[in-house]
Amino acid sequence: MESLKLTPNNEPKPRTSSPFMDQQCGRYTYETLKPILIHLHEVESKLTVQNVDACLKANGQLNVELTSLKYSLREKNGLLDAYKHNMADLRESNNNIHNEIAKLNAPTETNGKKIEQLCEKYIENSEKCEKERRNQNELLTKLNNTAQELIIKSNKINELQDQIIKLQDQKTKDEKKKLEEQKTKDERKKCSPIINLPGLMPFKVLCNDDSPAGRGWIVIQQRINGLENFQRDWNTYRDGFGSFDGDFFLGLTKIHHMTFAQRHELYIYMEKFSKEWFAARYDNFSVASEKNNFQLESLGAYTGFNDNHDNFRPELYYIFATYDRKHSYCPKQPYGGWWHGSCRGINLNGEYHLLEKKGDKNYLYWEKYISLYKVQMLIRPYNSN
Repeated sequence: MESLKLTPNNEPKPRTSSPFMDQQCGRYTYETLKPILIHLHEVESKLTVQNVDACLKANGQLNVELTSLKYSLREKNGLLDAYKHNMADLRESNNNIHNEIAKLNAPTETNGKKIEQLCEKYIENSEKCEKERRNQNELLTKLNNTAQELIIKSNKINELQDQIIKLQDQKTKDEKKKLEEQKTKDERKKCSPIINLPGLMPFKVLCNDDSPAGRGWIVIQQRINGLENFQRDWNTYRDGFGSFDGDFFLGLTKIHHMTFAQRHELYIYMEKFSKEWFAARYDNFSVASEKNNFQLESLGAYTGFNDNHDNFRPELYYIFATYDRKHSYCPKQPYGGWWHGSCRGINLNGEYHLLEKKGDKNYLYWEKYISLYKVQMLIRPYNSN
């Protein structure tokens, strides 16, 4: 069967397609037109001269039906073209999918190298992690060992501290016992308020039986309130000044005669502004005569109480000095009369202050130029028993 030909009034020309499509289209057209052709054949066999008009009318109706069928066929051809286009798209899509699957199933050489590099990197990182783990374990072991050592050393330190506390307690007990024994020995001693010595008129002294060092002491110098001026001349220090109920200095002449007549010990009691007390004791204290400028002739052995600084020792063998009778080895003499040997030693006749002062050698001080709250210098006859 030939392809369908329509009138030239804007009707479509025959399509060109593949043999398969022509075969399918012809079959479809034949099955559609066959009933019409059979009907035409039946009509033709019945035609007579008398029913020509009827046939013409029937033919007109058939032409109408044929036109309708042409339009229907045109629509179906359009659908067929759409199906063919969709099939082509699907075929192209399938080819693309096939190519992608082929790429995924067959990795390229570059991907193989990347995979190999990643595997090497993984192995390298695994080795580093294992090394770090070993290092961490070693460090933890060292830390544990160090912690154990610290615990052991801490225990030893605690033991040593306990021993130090025990030794300090024992030392305190020994010092208290020593003082108690000394007080017991001193119970038999008495201080006479009137002193009679050859070559001197009888003179009064201030006795102190309440000292931590026991009974029988004579106060030769006292600093307790700062009301007395200790920047005095030579004659005043020689004869003495002040009052027993405040600050005073007994006098160098009296001190010389007492320490010359018999051996005396010296006890220096001192208090800080914090009320802490300490003391220095010398078992052979003596002062020369005025002819020898009241030289500090002797101190003897030193014993410290709450302090271990023998700070009076540097003044030994030096002469006494005042602002009007200075000596050449201390031209810039500090405040007050004293045995100013090195000009940097103690100054128990220094300037008194009501508050603690630091950093000046003119202050009343025993050590490091720190001013003191209270000072007493006491002597008594030495008793070796």
